Amino acid sequence: PKGLAIDPNTNRLYVGNDVDNSIAVFDGNTHALLGAIAGVAKPNGVAVDPALNRVYVSNRDSATLTVIDAQTNGIIGSIPVGSLPYGVAVDPHTHRVYVANWGTSGSSISIINGTTWQVVKTIPVDNYAAQVAVNLATHTAYVTGHASSKLYVIDGRYILITAQVIAPGIVGVAVDPVNNLIYVASRDHSRVYVVDGNTNAVIRSIVMPATPYAVAINPYSNLLYVTAADAKTLYAIDLTTDLVA
Repeated sequence: PKGLAIDPNTNRLYVGNDVDNSIAVFDGNTHALLGAIAGVAKPNGVAVDPALNRVYVSNRDSATLTVIDAQTNGIIGSIPVGSLPYGVAVDPHTHRVYVANWGTSGSSISIINGTTWQVVKTIPVDNYAAQVAVNLATHTAYVTGHASSKLYVIDGRYILITAQVIAPGIVGVAVDPVNNLIYVASRDHSRVYVVDGNTNAVIRSIVMPATPYAVAINPYSNLLYVTAADAKTLYAIDLTTDLVA
């Protein structure tokens, strides 16, 4: 499976399956499989806009973003994006959709108007744009560049890159909107870098016992969750002490 998103209104989970080219839909309360949505092409990333009842899926092989009606679970559209689209994230307040295009000869970030399905801007970046996260409090998007070792900071109001934070070999990214902190996982250095969203500076790093990949945060419990694919392990980090468990 690749890509996971939850609709907070319906508590439904959407999981991308790149083996049979489908999106599995689960009930978040019972964990029961409700069904599968066919018609995607090697899904990579999944994101939900609960305000519009839309699910977005990046399709690696077709260079498109699939639009799904969350009420009917039917595919209602397809939007061309860049080469090898990877991570996707949504700002449900502005309905902007951000797609990181990994690329073959060059990477880019596609920004889409979720109400009109128009690509409003494509921003070229260095090779291997990977994952995306959005701070809903500041309407700022963060895109990791794996090969470039850069975290691209995008002002969602003006759709401009306002900063590039150096962090080696990063892939996964998560945002703490309460404290305005960004957590990025470095596969190359087995660390999680912590970036201050006010200054766009790396303020500390957390050493991991295995290679980190994806990250997610619960700012209210102050816990950071990190997957280590090589070790087949999910780690929980207490951010008050940075202790890894």
